[in-house]
Amino acid sequence: KLGLTAQESITTLQVATNKAKKSVVRGNYQISFVIQPNIITNENIPILQLLDCLRFFKNIPTTLPNDSCKQLLLLFGQYTEKQIHTTKQLALKYNPATIAFLGALLETLNDKEDTNALYNLLNHQSSYKLGMSKNILLNQKKWHIR
Repeated sequence: KLGLTAQESITTLQVATNKAKKSVVRGNYQISFVIQPNIITNENIPILQLLDCLRFFKNIPTTLPNDSCKQLLLLFGQYTEKQIHTTKQLALKYNPATIAFLGALLETLNDKEDTNALYNLLNHQSSYKLGMSKNILLNQKKWHIR
């Protein structure tokens, strides 16, 4: 749906939930549940979906990291200022790799973007291996991405 892979999964579904649940099989469908620490509303579902793409970036099937990163830049580039603000707020409850990736994406799109809240959450002794070219995401070193 977001253009991050050419592969369409018609038998595997991931559902965000605020409580842990075991995976289930219903007919031909394998349904797994992903814990979402933020409150899920109709308004923030698209943003949470995109943040989950960052969170599970290394698991995107049949694509190269550079191609997926370019698509994420395109998707985030279409966001309004309000959507970017909401995204940054929701990202604060995600893991450090997701926060670093989001900060790097937002700064690549707009070098004046205020990403201090994201940056200050990171342990600057850690690094995050995402595997894309430095030509795609220009500020990887700052965000400890390799």
